[in-house]
Amino acid sequence: MELREVQTFLAVAQELHFGRAAARLRVSQGRVSQTIRALEREVGAALFERNSRRVKLTPLGERFHAGALRGFEELHRTLADCRTYVRICAGRLRVAYIPEIGHARLGEVAAAFAEMHPHTNLTLNLTWINRYFDASDLLTEMQADVALIWAPGPDGKTAATEGLTVGNVLLSEGRGVVVPIGHPLTRHDAVRLDDLRPYELLRLPDDIDPVVRERWTPERTPDGQQLRYTDDDVCELTGRADLPPEDILTLVRQGRALHLSVASLLQRLGYPGLALVPVLDLPDAVVVPVWRANAESPAVRAFVETTAAAFSHADQGNKAQ
Repeated sequence: MELREVQTFLAVAQELHFGRAAARLRVSQGRVSQTIRALEREVGAALFERNSRRVKLTPLGERFHAGALRGFEELHRTLADCRTYVRICAGRLRVAYIPEIGHARLGEVAAAFAEMHPHTNLTLNLTWINRYFDASDLLTEMQADVALIWAPGPDGKTAATEGLTVGNVLLSEGRGVVVPIGHPLTRHDAVRLDDLRPYELLRLPDDIDPVVRERWTPERTPDGQQLRYTDDDVCELTGRADLPPEDILTLVRQGRALHLSVASLLQRLGYPGLALVPVLDLPDAVVVPVWRANAESPAVRAFVETTAAAFSHADQGNKAQ
């Protein structure tokens, strides 16, 4: 049995859809079907029940899934720990970040860190918007020592899953709704969630923790009125497992739905034909550093301290202007 077969099986088991699993793995749907058939021959029986309408695990598939998932997760943890150890010994530090934080600000952080720690090789790696909802997955998939992410305010502690350390808040920012230019909401300087009820909003990826999802995209207004979200989530609408923010903005520009985000999204990314209207009754979003508790090192601590100083200096400069 090959690792590729197990990875393909787990992707289909999670998605329960061969096409979405193929998109996630960046292979053809035929390749996924072929791999699953080969695995089923090796096991000796069907792992999935599938027809034109649905895909589901067989009882044997459920049994195989439980054991394969444990082994796969343990393998990834071991691999990540070993990679972290090698990078620390080699004087390297890899940082993952999402584009809404701002490339210019991260460039300032990198320059300041290089000046203060010239013997540590710092690498900044851009990730996609759907990755930062689970910081543990982000650190593993990006092979990163530290991640800089947006998290629901006020302190970003919703990102503190088991085994992770969440640093102090670097930046706090209000929320807004992204709309096409000329949309009725642009007649207002700011709106409340109740003003969004007539409009459909983009639904975040289905695998997000429900608590985190509610903080980012609440199901109801403060007085209990239901908000409307797309039937398909943003990954299904775009057909992509890795989701750059520009793809989400394209959906808004096409009039598919509106998007709840941070207030400075369009300032940092730039996208013609769109506007952002502040939403007053959403909790602020915050930028926080996140790292594995068992992989904390002098380089990690130095980067977190340098980043905090750089963000503070930038904020003071903005206030002075």
